[in-house]
Amino acid sequence: NSEAMKMILSERAPDQSDFERKEFLEVYEAAIDLYSLIHARYVMSPQGMEEIREMYMLAKFGTCPRVLCKRHPVLPFGVSDELNTSRVKVY
Repeated sequence: NSEAMKMILSERAPDQSDFERKEFLEVYEAAIDLYSLIHARYVMSPQGMEEIREMYMLAKFGTCPRVLCKRHPVLPFGVSDELNTSRVKVY
């Protein structure tokens, strides 16, 4: 959807009145899905994996709350590769 891509690339942040329009909400939801797909593809690229590795090593995603884990870094992961099926978990 070209409107969703324009929204992603826009520097303008939506305001409250935008969220009251049905047409805007449809494009906004499509933009969220499109951004998620682009992000997933980037993370699986060599450059994306290296960036995720660095963030993992710096514990940017947090640490395990269990005492026996000794604050070991965690890594976010998706349970499904389908859109809107589940939330991201940490491992």
